Amino acid sequence: MTETERKMAEEALVLREIEHIFKALLQDGVLKDLLERLVKAVRCCFGVERVLFVFSGGEQDENYTVPDCPEGRQLIETVPLLRLATERARTAGDRDKICKTLKIGSIISYPLMFDNRLCGAMLIGTSNGSLDSKDMKLLELFALQASLAIELHQMHKKTERIQTQLFSSAEVLTLGQMVSGVAHELSNYLTVVWGRTQLLLPRIKAKDVPGALQTLEIISEYLGKMKRFTDGLMNIYAFSQQGLKSHLDLNDLITNLVEFINPQTKFREIEFVSELATDLPAVEVNPDRIQGMLLNLYTNAAETMRKGRITTKTEYDRTQDEIRITVSDNGPGIPEQIQKKVFAPGFTTKKGGHGLGLSLCRQIAREHGGDIKLDSRPGEGTIFTISLPVRTCERHPRKDLTHS
Repeated sequence: MTETERKMAEEALVLREIEHIFKALLQDGVLKDLLERLVKAVRCCFGVERVLFVFSGGEQDENYTVPDCPEGRQLIETVPLLRLATERARTAGDRDKICKTLKIGSIISYPLMFDNRLCGAMLIGTSNGSLDSKDMKLLELFALQASLAIELHQMHKKTERIQTQLFSSAEVLTLGQMVSGVAHELSNYLTVVWGRTQLLLPRIKAKDVPGALQTLEIISEYLGKMKRFTDGLMNIYAFSQQGLKSHLDLNDLITNLVEFINPQTKFREIEFVSELATDLPAVEVNPDRIQGMLLNLYTNAAETMRKGRITTKTEYDRTQDEIRITVSDNGPGIPEQIQKKVFAPGFTTKKGGHGLGLSLCRQIAREHGGDIKLDSRPGEGTIFTISLPVRTCERHPRKDLTHS
């Protein structure tokens, strides 16, 4: 076998291994198994002495190494992650310490990036520095795969936790809407990721490294959107854990709910406007039920309009000692003959609808000692006004928030 043939065979082996690992990554493989496979693949394909993945654990800010070796732990404790991952940030002392610890002659590092932040490093230890520019590009593909594996693992854990928390909710209807929306939105993101994967594998086989890197960047972008989506879901859930007798700022509850649902597909053509009072006191509510009521109103408005504006306004009526929340839209309005029936249990104009939406909204408002009223004129939009008594709660003034 000639030198050229040997080199081509080695490149083919590398590309096949990248393809196999990426397929395993998409099939939700175990993180440690995937990274250990990457370690073996890099050592086998490039003939390097040491390969070490180091990354931050995220929420607990723990550090991990794969494989879990004492040398890796020692490095993490003595050299900051930024300097481990970045050649320019590393000092000569860092380089000597890394080489001595890993018992190698020279070190090459690749930062593991996700969502524009540093999440880890891939360290390659060699004794003779024999890697050429093509090897370096191929190693960059391995580093990108490691980044995706780490973040997919963290998102998978977060999604599992969110799902468990959501299923502990007492409100089945609101839960159903939430879970359906979450599943639909994540499905949209994964569709893009899967489609790009179909472009990636042919590019890897064709040795189109720049094209493969570009495709991986798009995949990384959509995984970043998935991460921000699950982060928003966590903010929503935080309110639902505060209990029936919690004194809450409804402005914060509304803001978090709108920020969470706004990117979802069914709300993408909807402009959300919030006009939140500066003198709004805290109010005693069950946040999970109030979120469910507002979500129902937002969903109904969006399904009716497809494209338009939904405005949420809060105000405090001192004479009645109650908070009013108005949810208005600029849609087609509700026909007069239907308005008297909308709060009746079982009434619906939707094909396959259960007829519990607005009936449940009224039930939730009245559970809190308040009520909900409708004002609508065909062609001029619809306004729902929710009144909630403040009772004896501590007042928490806040600065005005107006956003869209």
